[in-house]
Amino acid sequence: MNYPLTTNQEILLSLSRVMPINELRYKIVAYKNQIEKKEALEYHSERWETISSGYFRATEVQYGFNGLHGELHISSWITDENNWIATKDHNLDFYNETGFSYQVRNLLMNLLSCPTLPTNNILNCSLYEWRKYDDKLYGFLSRMIKEKLEDN
Repeated sequence: MNYPLTTNQEILLSLSRVMPINELRYKIVAYKNQIEKKEALEYHSERWETISSGYFRATEVQYGFNGLHGELHISSWITDENNWIATKDHNLDFYNETGFSYQVRNLLMNLLSCPTLPTNNILNCSLYEWRKYDDKLYGFLSRMIKEKLEDN
């Protein structure tokens, strides 16, 4: 079975046609790999800094301190099945970087923290049913938040 050449092997093959010194070819490829690794690390570090700082700045607004031990200031919520209050994000840094609302991310994380499968335990069955119910409600609220952000 034939396997395709790796990028490094292709470069070595190309260099062998114009450069007879084996050691030098391997050093060139090693240097290229070193540069690529450094650039990838810089890129991902920058993305992490930009996205995470945007998220934390956005949640600082949402979870701002009001003198009562940093009580949660909720922007969008569901009062019951028929009453919804949706507002766009107060700080759009995270949304502008990712295309996702930090409020929607928090709703998703809230849902994921619940049990996923019903078990014989009555409490776990109830939590599973609540999760399915909340998923529908949160899905609608998420769409409303997204619409508010797209109207921006």
